[in-house]
Amino acid sequence: MHTRKQALALARQLRTCPPLKIKQSLAHVDQVAAHNRICPFCTSFLKDDIEAWEIFSQQLESDFPVSGKTLPAASGQIRHLDEGLGCWRNNCFYTPPEVLILSVDGTMVLAAQVWPDVALAGPGDLILPRNMMHGISQLFIETWNIYSLEPSFLGQCSGTVSPEVVDAVLKMDKDQQFLPPWALGSIPLKENDPRIFFREIEVETGYTFASMAVPMRLAQAQAVSIPGTLESMMARIRKKIAGIDWDWVPKSKDACLAALRFPSHALSMSAADDDVKTFTAGYYSFDRDGLLDIAPVQCRIRHEVKPPEPYSVGAVIEAGNLDLSRAEFRCFIKDRQNRQLTTACKCSFNPQGSLFMAEFNRPLAPGEELVLVIVRQAG
Repeated sequence: MHTRKQALALARQLRTCPPLKIKQSLAHVDQVAAHNRICPFCTSFLKDDIEAWEIFSQQLESDFPVSGKTLPAASGQIRHLDEGLGCWRNNCFYTPPEVLILSVDGTMVLAAQVWPDVALAGPGDLILPRNMMHGISQLFIETWNIYSLEPSFLGQCSGTVSPEVVDAVLKMDKDQQFLPPWALGSIPLKENDPRIFFREIEVETGYTFASMAVPMRLAQAQAVSIPGTLESMMARIRKKIAGIDWDWVPKSKDACLAALRFPSHALSMSAADDDVKTFTAGYYSFDRDGLLDIAPVQCRIRHEVKPPEPYSVGAVIEAGNLDLSRAEFRCFIKDRQNRQLTTACKCSFNPQGSLFMAEFNRPLAPGEELVLVIVRQAG
């Protein structure tokens, strides 16, 4: 038996610390040195540390045995992600996780991240009884950590779960209150619970590999052309929502959409949740003649990288009945004081889970804010 704090320490090392072969590689000397400056686990390289790591690695290998065969991707498989995807990010080395395949559509695989140590399971996790899994000794599925992957990212299969498990994960993703009757229960989260910090690690891990797998889907489609003049667009926007205004007088169409400020009466009054950070995006639909529709859209932030690192963010777009097909996503950092916009260097949208991701080439400064503009071409 071990405590949740011990389980968290082991999880952090496995997810974010470089494995021995990376530590010992001359090609990674600078990255390892930078990592050691922020990691309490890697500042020493003692014999006992190496032995403890090897024991834990062997335990994980028994929990996730690797099949000698590379099978075609199929729903219900537990798959290792390809070892070669491991990468440095923000001075951490992210080791590819194991995932449960939920669906395969030929070009993309929908997957949920998994973890073997049930000591770190909490509300929203699906803890499986032994009779619902095959080839695996213990497992829980992070139904709050679902993303799309390219099939080429998949490594070998370590086991399978029953079809009922896949159905339950998809239901739990849509309904946070749902839990199948056969699932094992978990203890509610408490203040400063180690499992809260574990979930932050898991979201960072999922974001790292999901962002590789959604390589600018928007770039594959033609950019949406906004018709009309800047003046006519501003006039139409004013007619759509009374009291709408701008943080400054815009000089371009992009600035018109990014500097726009919705009045309080147009914003949804959803219940506050201290654990969830949100922001309001702007949704704009155009046809050949000009603006058709405008609406504020709430977004729940699932991931943020804060200063001093370059800013990146992942968020769930709660679009409701709004049509996001054929939409273009434009993301900016807005500096109201200096009336400036910084455009994201990478911006992508995953329709599975409505997950939006953006990366910038600089940190987010005090007083600045994230802006997301969703532009859709109707017809």
